[in-house]
Amino acid sequence: IFNTQGHMVSGGINGDILVNSKLSGIPEVLMTLRNPGVLQNASFHPCVRLHRFERDKALSFIPPDGEFTLASYWIPDLALNMPFNFNVTVNYHAEH
Repeated sequence: IFNTQGHMVSGGINGDILVNSKLSGIPEVLMTLRNPGVLQNASFHPCVRLHRFERDKALSFIPPDGEFTLASYWIPDLALNMPFNFNVTVNYHAEH
Protein backbone atom coordinates (compact mmCIF):
# COMPACT_ATOMS: atom_id res chain seq x y z
CA ILE A 1 0.00 0.00 0.00
CA PHE A 2 1.40 3.38 -0.97
CA ASN A 3 0.58 6.80 0.47
CA THR A 4 -0.24 9.91 -1.55
CA GLN A 5 3.47 10.75 -1.84
CA GLY A 6 4.15 7.36 -3.46
CA HIS A 7 5.95 5.85 -0.47
CA MET A 8 5.15 2.34 0.72
CA VAL A 9 3.34 2.26 4.07
CA SER A 10 2.54 -1.45 4.09
CA GLY A 11 3.98 -4.27 2.04
CA GLY A 12 5.81 -7.51 1.84
CA ILE A 13 6.77 -10.46 -0.29
CA ASN A 14 4.33 -13.12 -1.42
CA GLY A 15 5.97 -16.26 -2.76
CA ASP A 16 5.70 -19.95 -3.57
CA ILE A 17 8.13 -22.85 -3.55
CA LEU A 18 7.28 -24.79 -6.71
CA VAL A 19 8.42 -28.37 -7.29
CA ASN A 20 8.40 -30.50 -10.43
CA SER A 21 9.07 -34.04 -9.22
CA LYS A 22 10.21 -36.71 -11.65
CA LEU A 23 11.55 -39.08 -9.01
CA SER A 24 10.57 -42.73 -9.19
CA GLY A 25 9.58 -44.85 -6.23
CA ILE A 26 8.81 -43.30 -2.86
CA PRO A 27 11.82 -41.06 -2.19
CA GLU A 28 12.01 -38.95 0.93
CA VAL A 29 13.26 -35.45 0.23
CA LEU A 30 14.80 -33.24 2.92
CA MET A 31 15.09 -29.55 2.09
CA THR A 32 16.87 -27.15 4.41
CA LEU A 33 16.63 -23.39 4.07
CA ARG A 34 19.23 -20.71 4.79
CA ASN A 35 16.65 -18.72 6.73
CA PRO A 36 13.71 -20.92 7.76
CA GLY A 37 12.21 -17.97 9.66
CA VAL A 38 10.81 -16.66 6.38
CA LEU A 39 8.29 -19.50 6.42
CA GLN A 40 6.60 -18.39 9.65
CA ASN A 41 3.46 -17.38 7.73
CA ALA A 42 3.45 -20.35 5.36
CA SER A 43 0.97 -22.93 4.19
CA PHE A 44 2.34 -26.29 3.10
CA HIS A 45 1.35 -29.03 0.67
CA PRO A 46 -0.18 -32.05 2.48
CA CYS A 47 2.93 -34.14 1.70
CA VAL A 48 5.08 -32.00 4.04
CA ARG A 49 5.76 -33.55 7.44
CA LEU A 50 4.78 -30.63 9.66
CA HIS A 51 6.20 -32.11 12.86
CA ARG A 52 9.64 -32.25 11.23
CA PHE A 53 9.39 -28.63 10.13
CA GLU A 54 8.30 -27.50 13.60
CA ARG A 55 11.09 -29.48 15.26
CA ASP A 56 14.04 -29.02 12.86
CA LYS A 57 12.94 -26.18 10.55
CA ALA A 58 13.54 -28.50 7.59
CA LEU A 59 11.03 -29.52 4.92
CA SER A 60 10.73 -33.30 4.82
CA PHE A 61 8.33 -34.79 2.27
CA ILE A 62 7.60 -37.56 -0.20
CA PRO A 63 6.76 -35.63 -3.35
CA PRO A 64 3.81 -36.51 -5.55
CA ASP A 65 4.56 -36.96 -9.25
CA GLY A 66 4.63 -33.84 -11.38
CA GLU A 67 4.29 -30.16 -10.54
CA PHE A 68 2.95 -28.91 -7.22
CA THR A 69 3.30 -26.01 -4.78
CA LEU A 70 5.32 -27.20 -1.80
CA ALA A 71 4.76 -24.02 0.22
CA SER A 72 3.19 -20.58 -0.09
CA TYR A 73 4.37 -17.77 2.14
CA TRP A 74 3.98 -14.08 3.00
CA ILE A 75 6.84 -12.03 4.42
CA PRO A 76 5.69 -8.64 5.77
CA ASP A 77 8.38 -6.00 5.39
CA LEU A 78 8.07 -2.22 5.58
CA ALA A 79 11.75 -1.71 4.80
CA LEU A 80 11.57 -3.02 1.22
CA ASN A 81 13.34 -0.86 -1.30
CA MET A 82 11.00 -1.11 -4.24
CA PRO A 83 12.52 -0.50 -7.68
CA PHE A 84 9.68 1.88 -8.55
CA ASN A 85 7.70 4.77 -7.10
CA PHE A 86 4.05 5.66 -7.60
CA ASN A 87 2.78 9.17 -8.22
CA VAL A 88 -0.99 9.28 -8.50
CA THR A 89 -3.20 12.05 -9.81
CA VAL A 90 -6.98 11.82 -9.76
CA ASN A 91 -8.99 14.10 -12.05
CA TYR A 92 -12.71 14.46 -11.70
CA HIS A 93 -14.73 15.48 -14.73
CA ALA A 94 -18.16 17.03 -14.41
CA GLU A 95 -20.87 15.05 -16.14
CA HIS A 96 -23.00 16.97 -18.67
